[in-house]
Amino acid sequence: MKRRKINKKKEIIKIRLKKTKNLITNKRIKEKEPDLLKEVYSGLRLLGKKYKNFREKQKIQKQKEEQRRLKEQEEQRLQEQGQQKLQEQEERKLQKEQKLKEEEERRLQAREEQRLEEKSIKEEQQKRERQEQIYKERVARGDRERLKQLEKVTQLRQEEKE
Repeated sequence: MKRRKINKKKEIIKIRLKKTKNLITNKRIKEKEPDLLKEVYSGLRLLGKKYKNFREKQKIQKQKEEQRRLKEQEEQRLQEQGQQKLQEQEERKLQKEQKLKEEEERRLQAREEQRLEEKSIKEEQQKRERQEQIYKERVARGDRERLKQLEKVTQLRQEEKE
């Protein structure tokens, strides 16, 4: 049984050697005679690979260009948003300043009105005081006149009695 296995192994080795020898010789023969179809086919295969690589590179370049364009658009959008926010803040600031100015004007106007009202009240009070003083002076003059007349009357009565 062992011999058979050994023999089979030897035969297999011999067959392999023959095949490899045949392959090597066939290869040498084929190398001597170039096959045009195979050369054209291999050339086309190389051309196809190069074209495929070219297409891949173009696709990658287009993707990069698209990404760059999208990035620029995003940056521009963000910049516009930033400018819009700044403008809105500026508008709010201006509105606040305007409200403060209006409020200050209202306060000043209210103070001015109050001052004018106080002035008019004071003038009116002074006018009343003057009129009152004039009235008192007239009354006092009238009283003095009456007293003078009374004195005259009393003097005349006394002179008459005498």
